[in-house]
Amino acid sequence: MPSEVLGRSAEAELVGSVLGGTEPAALLLDGEAGIGKTTVLLSAIDRARELGFTVLFARAAVTESALGYAALADLLAGIEPAALDFLPAPQRRALDRILLRAPDDGAGTDPRAVAAALLAVITRLSERTPVLVALDDAQWLDTSSVHAIAFAARRLSGPVKVIGTVRTGIGEDQALWLQLSRPEALQRIRLGPLSVGALHAVLSHRLRRSFSRPTMMRIHEVSGGNPFYAVEFARGPADNLKSGALPPTLAELVRQRIEGFAGDVREALLAVSCLGTPTADLVGRALGLDADDVFTRLADAEDRGIIGVDGDRVRFSHPLLAHGVYSTAAPAARREMHCRESCSCWGCSRCRTAAHGAPRTFSGRRSNRSRTIRRCASKYWCHWRSPNSISAGSRSPRRGLRRRLPLPIGWTARRCAASRWP
Repeated sequence: MPSEVLGRSAEAELVGSVLGGTEPAALLLDGEAGIGKTTVLLSAIDRARELGFTVLFARAAVTESALGYAALADLLAGIEPAALDFLPAPQRRALDRILLRAPDDGAGTDPRAVAAALLAVITRLSERTPVLVALDDAQWLDTSSVHAIAFAARRLSGPVKVIGTVRTGIGEDQALWLQLSRPEALQRIRLGPLSVGALHAVLSHRLRRSFSRPTMMRIHEVSGGNPFYAVEFARGPADNLKSGALPPTLAELVRQRIEGFAGDVREALLAVSCLGTPTADLVGRALGLDADDVFTRLADAEDRGIIGVDGDRVRFSHPLLAHGVYSTAAPAARREMHCRESCSCWGCSRCRTAAHGAPRTFSGRRSNRSRTIRRCASKYWCHWRSPNSISAGSRSPRRGLRRRLPLPIGWTARRCAASRWP
């Protein structure tokens, strides 16, 4: 398997099964931007050409989604005009118009004639060789091309395969229109994040350098296993890998996603990014709100795909967004939020459980000093569970505890808090 698709052996095997056989089949590759959908698709195209397929390829773009038949013109661009001579006159005229091979006589283009012509061309090609119709970023296909391709797909016969990529996270499903005559002939697969090992192999191939295990863990944490984000993050200076600073390319991507929110929403997002396991209750305690008000404040961010809500859990849709929100906040705002969350966390069940796990010397005494020690240690234990706070401060949570726990609480509280780091 080519090195560019390392870590995608399951997807490569599925592509091979789709390309095999003599009946129509389709495969949709779903996933977030940068996860590797196009890489898998291009690998499938190379493999199909090696197997003798005729490939019709179109790559859609959001800037072209308003242009009539733009994607269909790309699919048919490589076909010689003489190969269309078999078409009936109405269908030939329709294709000549959308391919800009005929003068504009003011007459409209019949959509049914275009769709019938596309089906006829694919059928004629499949009589000689298998055909692969490859659609990249199908969510941006123009409406007129979608109607023509959907018409043809439902009537395909013979060795014709359709493989497309669809970006998730931009609203409702953008590829429901693609259906074959046999529903079971259409398969969909969601491309997930790469493992640390597979991500290291990709980075070694792309950047021609190796990374230590701790550095790879850091890259994997920030990128969420997304190869595009990982390459951009690892491409920057070595100091960025230590400090967690985003390179300009990723910083701009994050800025575009999180800009435009009101100040109270950004404050709530910062509260979520500061917590290791954020819940509406914990965020509300830090902001002085109840859980329902937290959900209301974060509704806009949820609608824009920045965060997701699962029960009372609140999480960012991608670790990079959490890192971006945290790193772009002012240091004073981060310190204040950590202070508010540390104080509010004392009332949560996690902190109470942590306090009960303190040494017997602490739990058996009720002096003001021991209560202060337990409370101080527990709040800082919760504080240091946040990966973002670790990356923005010292490299070691225990080192951070030694630097931040106040004296004269000092040594005993540090030991108590550091011992609770999992």
